[in-house]
Amino acid sequence: MSFHLIQFPVLVLASGEQIRLDGRNTWIIGRHTRNTKIADIDLEPFGAKQFGVSRAHIRIQFVEDGSYILEDLHSRRATLLNFSRIAPGQQYTLKDGDSLSLGALQCVFVLKMYRNEV
Repeated sequence: MSFHLIQFPVLVLASGEQIRLDGRNTWIIGRHTRNTKIADIDLEPFGAKQFGVSRAHIRIQFVEDGSYILEDLHSRRATLLNFSRIAPGQQYTLKDGDSLSLGALQCVFVLKMYRNEV
C-alpha cells in the first residue's frame, strides 16, 4: 500500500470554523441572499452581512505552478491581505498563513495536507 500527500486550501475563520476549498480551481467567496447566489462559498452563516462581506467579495484561484491567487472583486468594504488593503481587480499570491479580512470578517488562508491511499 502506498500513499501520496494531497494539499488543499482552507479558510480558518476567527471563530475557529474551517471552510475547505476543494472540488474546483476557482472559488468566488461572498454571501448569498434570498434572491442571489453568486458565491461558490457562502459566508452568510458566519455573519457575513453584518461584517460587510459583499455578495461576490473575492476570488481565489489555483494556478498551474501550484500557487493560489487572490483578487478583490470590487467589494464594497474592501479586502485586506496581511492587514494591508489590496486594490480591486489586482491579483496577489496567497501564502500559507496569510491573514485576510473581507470587510470586518477575519480569516486565515491555510494549506492543509492529507495522505491519500493509492
